[in-house]
Amino acid sequence: MNIGLAMSVLFPNAVPNRDYVVMADGDQQWVDENQWYLDAPIPSAAELEAAYQKYLEQPAPDAGTSVEELQAGLTTTQQANSVLIKQLNEATEAVKKAKEDAETAHQIIAELIVLTTEKGVL
Repeated sequence: MNIGLAMSVLFPNAVPNRDYVVMADGDQQWVDENQWYLDAPIPSAAELEAAYQKYLEQPAPDAGTSVEELQAGLTTTQQANSVLIKQLNEATEAVKKAKEDAETAHQIIAELIVLTTEKGVL
C-alpha cells in the first residue's frame, strides 16, 4: 500500500509535507503523528487500506495528447521552422546585398571627391 496515494483519496485538498507528513523506511510507511496538521484524526490502517484500494479502482487519468497529435504538432512546427529559416536566409542575403551596395556607394563618393578635387571644383 502507498500511504501517500491513500491520503490523496482521503484528503484531496490537503497538501503533503505541509498538512501532513508520510514517513518511509524501506517498505515501511507511516503517518508522522508529530507532523499532522489536519483538523481530522489520523486515519487507521484499515481506512488507509480502503482508500488505497479506492485509488487503485479510479480510472487512469487521461494521458492528454496522443502520439498522432504530437506528431502532427511536430510536423507543423517543423514546417513553420522551415519557413522561418527561409525568411532568415532571405533577410541575411538582403543585408549582405545592402552592405555591398553601401560599399559601392562609398567607393563612388570617394571617386567623385577625388575627381572634383582634381578638377578644382572643391
